[in-house]
This record gives sequence, structure tokens and C-alpha cells, in this order.
Amino acid sequence: MIKHDFQTIYERHSFPRKLRKIATIHGALCEAASNINQAFSFNIVLEVIYAFSIMTCAAYYLIYDLKSTGLLWYSFNWGIIGSMDTLYMIWACSLAEHEAWLTGKIIHKLNVSETDTPLLNKVIQEFSLQLQYEKLEFTGAGLFRLDPTLIRSIAGTVTTYLIVLIQFNKP
Repeated sequence: MIKHDFQTIYERHSFPRKLRKIATIHGALCEAASNINQAFSFNIVLEVIYAFSIMTCAAYYLIYDLKSTGLLWYSFNWGIIGSMDTLYMIWACSLAEHEAWLTGKIIHKLNVSETDTPLLNKVIQEFSLQLQYEKLEFTGAGLFRLDPTLIRSIAGTVTTYLIVLIQFNKP
């Protein structure tokens, strides 16, 4: 009986300690991701500009090659391979942001009963506030977010540029 009570007391005080460690690790990971994003922000902007240029040129030459016989397959591959780095970068950043968001959902699903310690309530509240104010967000030097909406924006801009290029190429 005494052993069981001691184990219950230990588990009650152990869970807040573990949760506090998780909160510390989460904060350190968010800070590391933010530092990496700041360190590579110029490279990210250049990569997105490069991918945009490759997609625009490849799409233009793909349309141009459809009119004549040419290197249709080469233009298609050039556009796909040239933009894969950017698409993968956007996917990875979006996945990391989503996982950080899921952490908040998991914390808010914790059921805290009245029999739990006030320490546990305090740790959950602190972690919840930390998640609210330390949101993980990847950007290209603060100019644009690295999420799937960037892909849609690039596709729309490439389409607009293609229309302009095709209109200027009319004989």
C-alpha cells in the first residue's frame, strides 16, 4: 500500500517535470529553426528567384517547342528538375510548421482533473503560452512565407509572364 502511494506521488510530480523538459526542447528547436531561417534567408530568396526563372523559361520554351519540332522533352525536364529544390524546401518547411502546430493541439487535448497537482496545471499553461507566442514560421527574408501558397503564387506569376512573353513573340 505504501509503495503504491509513493509511486502515485512520484508519477504526479514526474509528469510536470517531463512536460517542462518537452517545453524546453520545443523552445530550443523553434529557436534553432528560426536561426537557420535567418542564416539562410538570402539563399532562400535566391533559390525561389532561380526556380521562378527556370519555370518561366522552361514553360516558354515548352510552348515554343510545341509549335515547332524541337527539344520538347528537354524543356519539360529542365523546368521540373530546376524547380525540385524549391518545391522540396517548401514542403519541408510546411511540414515542420504543421508538426509544431500539432504540438499545440496535443497540449490542449490533455485532460487535467481536479485531483492533479497545481504544478501540472501551471506547466501546461506555461507550455500553452509558449506555443502561442513562439510560432514556427519559415520565410524568405521576411518577404514571403515558405508554404504551399507560395507555389500557387509562383504558378500564377509564371502564367502571367508566359502570356506577356507569348504576346511579344507574335510575328
